[in-house]
This record gives sequence, structure tokens and C-alpha cells, in this order.
Amino acid sequence: MAPRLVALVAFSLLAALLGSPRSAQAKDICVQDTPGDTWIFQKVKKFKAGRVVPLSGLYVTGGETFPLHGSAVLRPSGNVELGVLVHAMSGGTFAGHNLTASMQLNTGLEGTGGLDTDGDYVVNSAVYGWTAVNCSTLTIP
Repeated sequence: MAPRLVALVAFSLLAALLGSPRSAQAKDICVQDTPGDTWIFQKVKKFKAGRVVPLSGLYVTGGETFPLHGSAVLRPSGNVELGVLVHAMSGGTFAGHNLTASMQLNTGLEGTGGLDTDGDYVVNSAVYGWTAVNCSTLTIP
């Protein structure tokens, strides 16, 4: 084989074994909220100032699991502004409406904000916060 082809094959094999730099930067982030429910954000990209980070994952409450999606942005101040929607209209605890959260956080997604649990887009709790938890210790129903 030509030297260029050998180098290309070797590089491709190495990249496949090690993964791309982008995938290495993505990580799962898990938080527990003030009432004790769990938010699992999967494959979160590294935060960069002024760049939107798409979010997807799971919201776990009372033995039920619901999908979530949203986005976050790292502000020049170093704070993360996050908005997320939990799809819960199909049944279970929140049958008939979705949940939304708007939070001001650090890059580990810890901080405070507001939660709407009845679908009217108005904050339902006076004090609401997220604290990091180890994703590997969680059981997903």
C-alpha cells in the first residue's frame, strides 16, 4: 500500500478506537432538585461562552420516567442559563400537562431557578434548586 493510504487507514483505526474529540467532551450530568426528583442530562457538550448547548435526557419522579429536552448557554459571567421541558402529558403523575424549568446554574448544573408543574408557565415554588448527584449511583425505573 502507498504510504498515504497506510497513514489514512492507521489514523481512521485510531480515531475509531479512541473516539472523536467531540464525544470525549460530552458527559452525563445528573442533579437532584429541592423536592428530591432527579434530572438526568445525557451527553452534555462542554459549555463555551455564547454557545448554545442542546440538552436531552430523563426526569425521574415517584418511580416514573419522562423524556426531557431543552438548551443552555454559558454567559460571559460564567453562569449557565438553562431552559428545559419535560414531556409528561401521556400519563402518570403529571397526566395532562408538561413541566418547564428555567434555571441559573454553574457548569455542573447546580444552582437555583423556577419550576412550573401545572403547565401555566408560572413558577410554582418559591425556593427551587438543583444539586449534583453521581449518575452512576442512580437507578432509572
